[in-house]
Amino acid sequence: MKLPPLQGTLDQPGFFIYAAADATYFDEYAVPLINSVIKNTPHGIHIHIYNPRPDQIERCQNTPKVSVTWETFDETLFKSALKFWTRSDLPDPYLARRNRMLGTKVVNKNLPLEENLAVWLKKTYYACVRFIRLAELVKQPRSFLAIDVDGIVRSSFQYEFDDNKDFYLHVKEKGGHLAGVLLGTRNPRSVEFIQRLANDISREFEQDNIYWFLDQYCLDNLVDQYNKGYLPLSYIDWHMKPESAIWSAKGRRKELAVFKQEQDRYR
Repeated sequence: MKLPPLQGTLDQPGFFIYAAADATYFDEYAVPLINSVIKNTPHGIHIHIYNPRPDQIERCQNTPKVSVTWETFDETLFKSALKFWTRSDLPDPYLARRNRMLGTKVVNKNLPLEENLAVWLKKTYYACVRFIRLAELVKQPRSFLAIDVDGIVRSSFQYEFDDNKDFYLHVKEKGGHLAGVLLGTRNPRSVEFIQRLANDISREFEQDNIYWFLDQYCLDNLVDQYNKGYLPLSYIDWHMKPESAIWSAKGRRKELAVFKQEQDRYR
C-alpha cells in the first residue's frame, strides 16, 4: 500500500493537542473535542482528517487555535491488502490475526468475508496512519499530546514534565502501553521515537500487513528502548471520573449517557 500525500500544515506555535478522524468522526467527535480544548485550556489543537468535506477543512482553518491536515483516497487504496487478507491459504500468524478481526462484535455475519475485512482494514488505517502523519508534522523537538478523537478535554492539565524523559504514556493495570495517549517532550529522543514508530508502521503497510492493533504492536516493540515516563489515568479516563482532565470514550462507552451529556456541552 502506498499512502496518499499529506495536505495542509501544522500551525501551532506552542504545545498542542493532536487527534485524527474521518469525516464522520469529525462531525461526531472532533467538533466537541475541538470546542472542549478551546474552552477549557490555553492550548491549540491540530486535527488530521481522512477524506474530509470542504466545509470541515474550512471550519478548522477559520477557527482560532485550530490547524488541520488531511488526505484523500478511495477504496482502491485497500485493493492489494484485501487480496492478501482474503487468501484461502493464509498462513500463521496472519491467519490468527484475520480470525481475531473477524471474531469481533463489529463483524456482520451476513456480509461476505471481503466486506467485513474491508471495514477492519479501514479502521486499522485510521488508527495507524495518525502516527505516520504525526511524524511528518513533528520533525523537531517540541511538546504535544496525541489523544484519540473520541475524547473530551474537561480541564487544563500538566504538560511540562521532566524533559529527560523521551515521552510519556499510560500503562494499563494489567500491563501494556496504551496507544491512545502520548505526550511528546522537547527531548530529541522524543522525535526519534515518533519517527521510528511511523517507520515501523509504514513498513508493515508497504507489505499490506494491515491488521487491528498493529499500532499497538509497533508501539510495544519500541517503548522499552526509551526512557519513558508515565501518565495517570486522568489523561485517558475511560471510567469518566469527575476529577479527570480528559475523558476517553473507548468502544461502547461512546453510548454512555454521562459521556453524551458531556459532549453536548461542546457542540
